[in-house]
Amino acid sequence: MPLADARLRAARAAIAAVCLEGLPDPTLGSVQLREDQRRILARATHALEQQGGCLIGEDVGRGKTFVALALARRWSHPLVIAPASLRSTWRGAAERAEVAYTFTSHESLSRGGEPSAPYDGIIVDESHHFRTTTTRRYAALARLAARAPIVLLSATPLQNRTRDLAAQIALFHGESAFSLDVNGLARFVIRGDDAADSDMPAVVAPEWLTLDADDGRVLRAILDLPSPARPLDGGDAGALRTIGLVRTWASSRAALQATLRSRRRLATAIAQGVEEGRAPTRLEARA
Repeated sequence: MPLADARLRAARAAIAAVCLEGLPDPTLGSVQLREDQRRILARATHALEQQGGCLIGEDVGRGKTFVALALARRWSHPLVIAPASLRSTWRGAAERAEVAYTFTSHESLSRGGEPSAPYDGIIVDESHHFRTTTTRRYAALARLAARAPIVLLSATPLQNRTRDLAAQIALFHGESAFSLDVNGLARFVIRGDDAADSDMPAVVAPEWLTLDADDGRVLRAILDLPSPARPLDGGDAGALRTIGLVRTWASSRAALQATLRSRRRLATAIAQGVEEGRAPTRLEARA
């Protein structure tokens, strides 16, 4: 980062610290918030009071979840909206923070489901998944956000274009967000300052690895696979199989190994079905 930008960010942090009149209590259940997290918490609290929402755009691993749970303490019935794969992550963090909440997944909103439990504040993890205003999940979240303050969390709020960020800001700022430029939208995004980097471990220098496998041999083995039985529709399943394996081989050895394990499981399911005198359904094969 250029020295001028670093000084500007430090000056903004100092001004914010004066305006916010002290930092919040660091104790959050069994968790002790770092000073940089408390600064973000103070700024986010102010943003919720003044704007009805904010977007915390800290990098991965900086503790956005605990900052959001600290904000949730101000609500009686917080609602957390996150990918279903993060349900257990939020459960564990909430237990440590001693914060009760209701959970709804992104996928549930995409299917048209909305929480029936009351809520008076919303936390949205991975909010960049709500960057497209024409989706069902976006419409569902917009309806929810119209009735409560909202905290958005994303390490990558700006994906491809400015409108991606504007769509997220619009959830609490309204349609006027789409008329703002990048600098205008940035006013609603909260990030930590460079002083927090001193708490991070030093980065170890890269270590070059020597390949001990002949990938050319792997490719030849894929190309030499015998042709499978032709499907009923007359298509060439062998060509599709070869193309799929070559693509995963070109990606990485780990990807190829994962694909082969998946295909072996599918072959086992088919073989067991044949022994029982039936073919597995598509759902059974997928399982």
